[in-house]
Amino acid sequence: MESPEVEEKVKKKLRRIYMSFNPAQLKRGIDDKLSRLFKVYQLKNKSQSIALKKKLKPTTVTCLIAEPNTILVT
Repeated sequence: MESPEVEEKVKKKLRRIYMSFNPAQLKRGIDDKLSRLFKVYQLKNKSQSIALKKKLKPTTVTCLIAEPNTILVT
């Protein structure tokens, strides 16, 4: 973002996209997709009893978000 090679118009667009992110919604989406992938894995192996150690589920999630600079959009 601090590179002079990137146009200001592109920087503003990227800042707008960054500010629209919702970490909780992103996590729910990731969890949903992981669940769907696991179900497909179960169907592929034709087994409903898969070792629990194969299904990875994070116990904690850390999300670090830097304080954004003030953006004036006109």
